[in-house]
Order: sequence, then structure tokens, then C-alpha cells
Amino acid sequence: MADIVPLDVQSPRLARIWLIQRADGGMKYITDHDKAIVLTGVTPFSPVFGFQVTTREAENGSSVLEMQGLIDNSVFSLGDFVAQRYEEAVVTEVTLDWKYPWRPSHRTSVFWMGAASFDSETFTAPLEGYSRFMQKTKGKRVSKLCPLEVYAVGDGLCNASKTGREYTGVVVFSSTARNTLTTVGGGIAASMPLDRFADAKLTWTLGDNSGLTSIVRTSTVDLGGASYTLDLYVPTPYDIDNGDQFTIEWGCNRTIEMCNDDFSNVDNHGGEAHAPGPDLGKTVERSKTS
Repeated sequence: MADIVPLDVQSPRLARIWLIQRADGGMKYITDHDKAIVLTGVTPFSPVFGFQVTTREAENGSSVLEMQGLIDNSVFSLGDFVAQRYEEAVVTEVTLDWKYPWRPSHRTSVFWMGAASFDSETFTAPLEGYSRFMQKTKGKRVSKLCPLEVYAVGDGLCNASKTGREYTGVVVFSSTARNTLTTVGGGIAASMPLDRFADAKLTWTLGDNSGLTSIVRTSTVDLGGASYTLDLYVPTPYDIDNGDQFTIEWGCNRTIEMCNDDFSNVDNHGGEAHAPGPDLGKTVERSKTS
């Protein structure tokens, strides 16, 4: 009587499927099999040309798991990577028998996608396992600037109020470079300081970039006081068109002076305003030598 060999040794029918769940709700169903794998109640897992999950050796000798694929807009689009929609996506990998996929799986693993590197044709993204939760940074870096997220609510957080500091805007002009726009409406007042929206968070609510966030580098007001021109740190992944809408909050340069003067929130400032820094030499008198 022949020995009974486990399925994963004697059979070539093993295949892997990946369910990629983005933070914005986007889902991808992929398999390395040459035909779609169908499971009851789930979108079919389809083969994707050029897609693979491999292991490579890092410089320190450790193994690094990576996801690689082609950017062709059929499954993975360049705009999604520019918009960082895949960062922190949850990847569930299942190894199963493609002929009988409803049988108990041989192995199930869960990973999280890190920051992807990409060009116009391909992408590579690291995959991290549960060990990522055991590598959290403890303590904080001492700085005069506040490290807290502006307007975040909770114990030990910023807790600044958005009331009177949040506006809506409509684009009336934009550059083809996707990094400059002119806006009107929404109570954006010309009487504000010219840099009121510097470092501000702008959230798109209508247009091709809807749901994405941009950070404003500088803001200027026109001479008539009817509109603002906003210059973004990073171009948007999609074109900005006239009529696109957004919400924008006051920006914060994270200094204790702005926290006190503009937000009346100095009690929650998370920086160390009196920590010595490069400017210490300007305030300490040097000793005189004879």
C-alpha cells in the first residue's frame, strides 16, 4: 500500500489568493493561478499579469516580503499610488487548493502595505506582519515645535476648535501643474493674515481628487480681497478643474506664539518652548576674554 502523502507535497494544485483592502474601502481580488478562483459570496479572485509577492534579502541579512506589480490602470493606477491610497492597506494571503477552493485553506497570513516606490510602469511595496505592532516608537523627540496633529481631539492632544476656522471653497482657476489654485467663496475673508492658510489641510469634496487631502505651502490674497491663491506642497494626482470644491482649515506653524495668539490653546501646546536650540547663542552673552 502506497504511503499517503500530504496534499501540499504530492499535489501541484496549490494556489495563492490575495485580498487587498484599502483604507478608503477599495478592494482588489488577485490570484497567482492562471484562471479565476471563485469562492461563494466573494468577488472572484482574478489572475493579474506581472503581479507577485516575493521575499528578498535585506542589507542586514533579514528577509523582506514585497509586493510587486505593473501600473496599467486596469488594476493598479498611477493616481492611486500618488495619492497614497495603498499605504496601510490590509493584505490577506490565503494558500488553497484551486480545484477545491472551498476546502479548508492550507495557510492564511495577514500583512500591511508600507510606503510604495513606483514609476509610471511598476510598483514595489513592502509587506509587514504582526511584528509591526511590536516595533512602536516609545517616548518623543524634544522640539520647540508642537508635534500634535492640529485639531485632534482627546487626552494629551491638540483639542483646538475648528469653529470659525474652517471654510469651503470653489476653484475658479488652477495651474496645469496641479499645484496652484485660486478660490472664492465660503467666507474666506481678505481681512485674514496673508499666511492664514500656510501649512493648512485642504480636503477635496468635489472633483477628480474628491476624498484626497492636500497641504498648502503658501496662501496669498488678491488686491481686491475677493479670492485666495493657494500653492500646494505636492501636486494633486488628478487635474484640478474649475468648479472643484474643498474644505480648508486654518494652518498652524506649530510655534507656541501661534498657538497662543491665533488659537488661544497654549495649555495644550505639545512643544518644549524653552528647550535650548540653535537660537541659544543669540540670547546668551559670550564671556569676554582679556
